[in-house]
Amino acid sequence: MGVAVDPSTRYGSIAGFVFVFNLVVGAGALSLPLGFEVSGLILGTIMLIILCFLSYVTVTFMIEALSIANALLHPNAVSYSHEVLTPFLDSSSEAGSQKKTFTVQGTIQDNSDEQDTESLYSIEKKVEVSEMAGLFLGFWGEKLFFLVITIYLYGDLAIYAVSIPKSLQAVTGTWTLGSLPCCNETEVFYFYMAGFILLVGPICFFEISSTKWLQYTTMLIRNASLFTMIILAIIYIASGEGMKMETVHWVDFKGFPQIFGVAIYAFMCHHSLPGIITPMENKKNVFKLMGLDMLAILSVYLLLVWTAVFAFGDKSNPHCTLSPGEPCQIQQLYTLNFASYNFYPLAVFLVLFPVFTLTTNFPLIAITLRSNLMHLVTFRREKMTPEFRSIIFTLITLVPPFIISTLTQNVALLVQITGAYAGLAIMFIFPTVFVHMGRIKAKAAFGENYDNPYMSPFSHPFWVYLVYAWTVFALGCQIYRQITA
Repeated sequence: MGVAVDPSTRYGSIAGFVFVFNLVVGAGALSLPLGFEVSGLILGTIMLIILCFLSYVTVTFMIEALSIANALLHPNAVSYSHEVLTPFLDSSSEAGSQKKTFTVQGTIQDNSDEQDTESLYSIEKKVEVSEMAGLFLGFWGEKLFFLVITIYLYGDLAIYAVSIPKSLQAVTGTWTLGSLPCCNETEVFYFYMAGFILLVGPICFFEISSTKWLQYTTMLIRNASLFTMIILAIIYIASGEGMKMETVHWVDFKGFPQIFGVAIYAFMCHHSLPGIITPMENKKNVFKLMGLDMLAILSVYLLLVWTAVFAFGDKSNPHCTLSPGEPCQIQQLYTLNFASYNFYPLAVFLVLFPVFTLTTNFPLIAITLRSNLMHLVTFRREKMTPEFRSIIFTLITLVPPFIISTLTQNVALLVQITGAYAGLAIMFIFPTVFVHMGRIKAKAAFGENYDNPYMSPFSHPFWVYLVYAWTVFALGCQIYRQITA
């Protein structure tokens, strides 16, 4: 169980920081300014800080669960059998189907040795989240998690496969050959989709570590776009054209459902953590690194939304067109506020921001989904080479989203389903359940003296139950938001 990391694919802490930042700061950040305008700056800021903190808590839970999974599967441990573990780690399907048993390793010979303890919990094998579900929750828990993450990740990939060509088509419009029309909007969309498949599809056949330079390049472009929007908004405010303090909305509880809906997944990265954390060379300060990542992301978000509201919060023009003109109201996709900027090349660059962000995220999510599919689907695994099997499952990962993108360009319902429920489970429920059950199993297997160097800073049971309570609250808010919408 678990996959050892090739030493040649390892990378440093900075690369890990960049991977998480790129994964989290996607096109979803562009919907935050409108949510803040509707709910008020103070209420929106408080909500974003709470979500940042709770997301960090569950990130540390996921890392601790990953270390426990590595310990339970440690190759140098002595085989251990305990009745407490049996119900969770030995599981079988319905009668007549193949039995699936997790081999659990037990205590090491010298349990008191600090080096042995550190080695036992060392995160050296990439244990995918679906494998952790089977290890901690048993057969049906694994199947449930697989269903949830498949819905979420396939939904994300389908949304990206539509959004990227659609963004490009919106910028270029229809094509002409001289005075003759060449291609209508649909044909242009399909052309860009084909180009996207040819450009990004091959990257999905590799591992996450192989996309390192793509991540660096995209982070540079992405940050340039974000800070350009922030600087342009500050210049506009400084010129005296921005919103006056007395007209700013600070708190409006009527807008709470909207800010909750756009901010709830602003820090989502949990499903890809095994693939990002495991190849890191030095994991000693991994919690500090993730904390700095979350603070950096929060800072960028707050800079973006505060400058957006003060710059465009009082404008009456409903829409901005891709030509020099008057500023408009805060748009659902904030980059569109700069479509009317008087320097056309810069306006196009900013409008294409979603293309830069989603193009980078697509391979990360596709590789994550492929890894989970390969773990769960064992059909004819022994008869295939690992390389051939990886190719097959990459195609299984890529084909459905692209088929969906050819059938429809309207994925609003898919966004609601994957975001409102599956995303909530992946971000809050499963990391908390994993660490809760993982601690029980680790103590049963290795003794009550649970000495894990990757133990979450939030190790008190209070934090587990706080996240459970938050999840119930968040689920209620999502249901209410969809009913009222």
